[in-house]
Amino acid sequence: VEEYKRPNFDVTLEGKKAGRFGQNLEVEGRARLLAGVPLQGASVHYVVECGATPFRWWLGNDREEWNLVAEGELVTDEKGEFLIPLFLTDEYRKDDRLLVRFRVKALVTDMSGETHEGEWGINVSDEEYVLETDVANVVDLAKDGTFKVEAYNANREKVDLQGDFQILHADKVVA
Repeated sequence: VEEYKRPNFDVTLEGKKAGRFGQNLEVEGRARLLAGVPLQGASVHYVVECGATPFRWWLGNDREEWNLVAEGELVTDEKGEFLIPLFLTDEYRKDDRLLVRFRVKALVTDMSGETHEGEWGINVSDEEYVLETDVANVVDLAKDGTFKVEAYNANREKVDLQGDFQILHADKVVA
């Protein structure tokens, strides 16, 4: 059994919450000593992978296998930071899948050989949001005309929207 060694630094990755196919993004990485001091001059090996999934991915674990999109080498700057380029390609999207999940991993190794990993992900779609409603529970719109409509981005985070809508039944407007 190997003796526990307290880590000397940690790695974090951050980026946009949602994206659309064709965008170029940058994932911001940061390596800091546990004392809060930036880890300068550390080597960074990053991997970008993606997998197609249904838009309603949160209903189950229906993700495809991961495909390698890109990998590369970087070095942390004087602030302990690094930028990972990310092109949101639809190359791995399946015809019946509306979402592609991108996963970025960064392995940071300091001068002594200690290595830690950070991970970040984003769901990407052609659609900016999806709407959900509980209108299926409404039996009679004249009596039970109240229902909720909520909008979510591809990462299943609520989005505030305003607009008009119509409810159709057999191609006729009913509300």
